Amino acid sequence: ADVTQFDVNNNFALSYPERRPFFNEGSDLFSAGGHEWQPNIKPVYTRSINDPSLAIKILGRVGKTDYGMISALDEESGIVVPFENGSEIVAPGKSLVNVLRLKHSLDNSSYIGGVITDRRYETGSGTNVGTDGVYYFNQNMFINWQAFASMTQEPNDTSLSTEINGSKFGADSLTSDFDGEEYIGHQMFLRLTRSTRNSRFNCFVAEKTPTFRVDTGYLKQNHERNLGGNYTFIQYPKTDIVKNYMFTLATGRVWNYDMEIKLRWFYTSISGEFKGRIDGEINYFFTDENYLDSLYTDLKYLSFDLDKNFGEKFSIGTRGSNNKTIIRYLDTPEIGRSKSYSVWLRLKPTANININPSLNYNDAQKLDNDNYYYKGQRIRIRFTYQFSKYLSLRLVGQYFYQKDFVNDEIEKAVDLQPLISYQPNPFTIFYIGSSHDFDEGPNGYKAFDLLRNSRQFFFKFQYLFNTKG
Repeated sequence: ADVTQFDVNNNFALSYPERRPFFNEGSDLFSAGGHEWQPNIKPVYTRSINDPSLAIKILGRVGKTDYGMISALDEESGIVVPFENGSEIVAPGKSLVNVLRLKHSLDNSSYIGGVITDRRYETGSGTNVGTDGVYYFNQNMFINWQAFASMTQEPNDTSLSTEINGSKFGADSLTSDFDGEEYIGHQMFLRLTRSTRNSRFNCFVAEKTPTFRVDTGYLKQNHERNLGGNYTFIQYPKTDIVKNYMFTLATGRVWNYDMEIKLRWFYTSISGEFKGRIDGEINYFFTDENYLDSLYTDLKYLSFDLDKNFGEKFSIGTRGSNNKTIIRYLDTPEIGRSKSYSVWLRLKPTANININPSLNYNDAQKLDNDNYYYKGQRIRIRFTYQFSKYLSLRLVGQYFYQKDFVNDEIEKAVDLQPLISYQPNPFTIFYIGSSHDFDEGPNGYKAFDLLRNSRQFFFKFQYLFNTKG
């Protein structure tokens, strides 16, 4: 059950975590990038295998080498198509997906790996070949890297790419339409890290060509070069209040692949762990950004995070932000002010009951008055009950509201998703569940009058074959 995301002012394809047990099994092996905030790519994003009618996965180990293979026939593919200023999810129809992963362990937690991915459509394909790795010079210093090449042959059907048609890229020699064009691209990422008990330093360099794509992965944008670094100072004061605190400074530059400056950024944060199981963090991010050939200066992003753990039965957390940012979805983008707040609870009244409610709110307003660009809120609760070692019930309920004041559009929905799971052994799972979606009622949005928009019942059986080399 995915958490609905606010997307009014987002120019990137949304990314969701993998929750399907079949694809989660051994997922660490296929994780070859996309870590934290640094600009390495995620070559394997199994959520892009949207509706598999058949899927096979093989995992194994020979000596110090782990290997994995995924092969799937996807009935309704969903791929991320990146460009210089954002990305879109496009549905090119059926596809055959194949992924091969090798990872060879070296001494001192070092490794070298390789990935080959391929996606074949009825007309067209996307293939990636690359390497990644980590090498420790000593216990405090290491490098990690990625290098990938892509070979793309677009499907020859522009009706499949209506979301992105009409643009050009690659020195304006290629069109965004799926019109059968062929091209190659590449990506590289290199980071040096030095870490001790009291400090951590890293610097990185990266680049992606305008023609680089990852049809089996997730890539927010291409056509860029990155250079950046950060230093973190860590202290462990001998006091009854503070257990440790960290102070970070970071800076960097982003150019497009033609070396035109896109972003200058500076980041600082302070965080700490305090007595009473309290964690806190404050972040400040300052940027100047060239977006769609216009320079936006003095952009500021301030956020905080505060969590309190009262023990096994109860914990609470809150997050918030106040930003001076670009309102990107307007015909002519402008600078506005956005803010967001959230609070969550984790309740465990008994050993077999978990209750996780959360509340999120965000909005954006004009700088010179109180008029809104958009606002939204999400209320969500997840309830689980473990009847026995083998049998469990999960119920997810969610209310979502989002209003775009510029275009006078409202999205409002309620979702209910009960699921019963029976797992008699580690390799066999039975699922019985349903999904109920409610939408606007006859009295509009002012009254809480919602009609059932869709209802789905399903039964699923999963058996995992475990092979060891």
